[in-house]
Amino acid sequence: MRSKFAAILLLVLAIAGPSFADAVPDQYYELSNVKPPDNSALEVGGMAFNSDNSLVISTRRGEIWTLKNNQWTRFASGLQEPLGLLVGDTGEIFVMQRSELTRIIDTDNDGHADRFEKISDAFGYSGNYHEYAYGPVRDNEGNFYVTLNLSHAPDAWGGPFMGAAAKYRGWCLQMTPKGEMIPFASGLRSPNGLCMSPDGDIFATDNQGEFNVTNVLHHLQKGRFYGHPSSLSADPSFKGSPKTTSVEELDKMRTRPVIYFPYDRMGKSISEPRFDTTNGKFGPFAGQMFLGDISNRLYMRAQLDKVDGQFQGACFPFLAHDDLVGANREAFAPDGTLYVGITNRGWGKGTMGLRQIKWTGKMPFEIQKIELAKDGFNLTFTKAVDPATAEKPASYAVQHYGYKYENKYGGPEVNRTSVKEIEITLSADKKVAHLKLPEVIPLKIYEIRIPGVKSADGNDLRNNIGWYTVNKLKPD
Repeated sequence: MRSKFAAILLLVLAIAGPSFADAVPDQYYELSNVKPPDNSALEVGGMAFNSDNSLVISTRRGEIWTLKNNQWTRFASGLQEPLGLLVGDTGEIFVMQRSELTRIIDTDNDGHADRFEKISDAFGYSGNYHEYAYGPVRDNEGNFYVTLNLSHAPDAWGGPFMGAAAKYRGWCLQMTPKGEMIPFASGLRSPNGLCMSPDGDIFATDNQGEFNVTNVLHHLQKGRFYGHPSSLSADPSFKGSPKTTSVEELDKMRTRPVIYFPYDRMGKSISEPRFDTTNGKFGPFAGQMFLGDISNRLYMRAQLDKVDGQFQGACFPFLAHDDLVGANREAFAPDGTLYVGITNRGWGKGTMGLRQIKWTGKMPFEIQKIELAKDGFNLTFTKAVDPATAEKPASYAVQHYGYKYENKYGGPEVNRTSVKEIEITLSADKKVAHLKLPEVIPLKIYEIRIPGVKSADGNDLRNNIGWYTVNKLKPD
């Protein structure tokens, strides 16, 4: 079927807002609060589950708590704003403080830390309030990876907000088990979210600001530069200078994000992604990422698509609620429950504490994933669709736009264009819609809104929009 959108229909669909699932009421995912420890401010900075199924939480006020059988125990205190943790062997926790990566051990197995070992503090720390530090994650060889915020200070490149008061600000660093520090990747700004995939790939979110037009997800690879030049002063391979290197030259050097998150509609201060490794216990999104936002009430989902050996992908809304404002960290429990840690310090306008999100077992009607095809996109749904609605071009609204890389704080979506001709083909099981477009343009973000498609059992999409970042096209 081949048809053109009428101009008036395009205008209506462009103006109509997307539908987002709100947690109250929601028959698919239940949101609840977990009672925090008595007399403790649970500003969550790090979360993980231990081998004994206890939940371990670090707080921005310097404590580590464990939760098991609804009983809180304070494991450690006196730390410097630990914004990430990783559990090791029994009684062992690795924590990223502002000034060092630390190994904390419970040597007598009484549930309380009694030994603190520095792994590395070689990256330096000036004391600037914005020098947050995130991680760690660990590879199969035992190496740790952490990311460092830029300082809140003017930089030599003319940026009025973020610079490098200490040497390795804006870097991802590798630290060996013996404490050797190895610069890994540069060009980060405010990477409040570091995770490792089950296959060993390292990903980090980064927040909007100068040289970073909106929130993004990066695939971190050794030796790559990701766009913010303040960290280049610590890169011995870089021979340029802030006075002679143009934005155009920096643009050629940088590795593009794998996913762009449209500002405000998909977060303002994006936080940590976490892979769903529950094998379906959390619903139909196994292997995808879930992530929150410090400022917005929208909890999000991201899905990767590997094209010609490189990652790109899509982002979607997942669940919206005021209790999710400040969602900073998350961890999946063995039973598939997602625990979300909240903080309200800084840009957050919510509260603090701990939330649970549980799948009820009822299948939601969602866009499960968007994958690039040679001539368009394949949209997979979680349930079979109604062909009478899914085969109509008027049920879809597709637009694409770009972002300009420049030394400004944020920026607009540029050259937004509607796709006026779409051909739709459904798979035999009615779960995949192939959208054939006149062309697919690289270096664009495709907004795919689906207001008109219903499931075979008559449901509207729970969330009817997704954004796909096209960096590369499918090879011939």
